[in-house]
Amino acid sequence: MKISELVQKTGVSKETIHFYLREKLLKKPRKTDKNVACYTNQHVEQIKIIKGLQDNHFLPLSVIKQILNKKVGTGKANWMALKLISQHMRPVDLILGESDLEGTDAFLEQTGLGQKWLDILVGWQIITPLKQQGKTFYSSLDVQLGKLVTAMDALGFGPKDGVDPEILKRFKDTIFESLHQEVEPWMKRSLEKSSIKSVMEKGIQLSELMGLFLFYMYHKVALKEIEETLKKGE
Repeated sequence: MKISELVQKTGVSKETIHFYLREKLLKKPRKTDKNVACYTNQHVEQIKIIKGLQDNHFLPLSVIKQILNKKVGTGKANWMALKLISQHMRPVDLILGESDLEGTDAFLEQTGLGQKWLDILVGWQIITPLKQQGKTFYSSLDVQLGKLVTAMDALGFGPKDGVDPEILKRFKDTIFESLHQEVEPWMKRSLEKSSIKSVMEKGIQLSELMGLFLFYMYHKVALKEIEETLKKGE
C-alpha cells in the first residue's frame, strides 16, 4: 500500500510516519520505484501498537523502541498480543478513577456489545450498571469488561465459534467465591486489631495486589496450556 493508504488506515500523518522511520520505530518499506514505497499490514499493526503504548500507557518513544526491538522475530501471535495489551490496558484509568459513563446507548456504542449480550452479562453480574434518579451509569471497569468481551468474540472465542459463554460467569463466580472465603475472614481479624479506616486502606491495597496477581497468574497458566495443547497436536 502507498503511504496515503497507510495514513488513512492508522490516522497518523505522513510526517509522523517519516519520523518513525527515521527513528527506526518502523521497518523501512520496500521500494517499488525510486520515489514510491510499498507499506504492508505489518506497518499498520506497528503504528497501532506505537499509538496504543503512547496514548494508553504514556510511554516515551525511547521505551517503545526498546519494546518493539525486543519483539522482533517473536512471531505474529506475540505481536497481536502486544497490540491487544497496548490498546485495551489503560493503567491510568485505575489510578485516576475515570468518570462513570451515562446511558446504555453510550455504553453499547463504546464497547461494541449488542443489547442481548449486555442483558446476559448484567444477569451474570459481570456488568453491574448503577441506577440513579432514573438514569443508568456504567463504571470505567464495566466499559473495559464490555470491550474485552467484544474483542474476544471478534478473535473467535465466542458462542458462534462453539465456545460456551458461561465460561465468563464461571470465571467471575470462582474469583468471587475465592475472595469471599479468604478476604472476609481477613477483614474480620484485622478489625479486631486495627481501626475501620486502617483496614479499609489495607483492603484497597490488597484488592490492587490481588488484581495484579490474577492478571499475571492467568497469563502464565494460559500460555502454558496453549503451549502444551499445541505440542499434543504436533
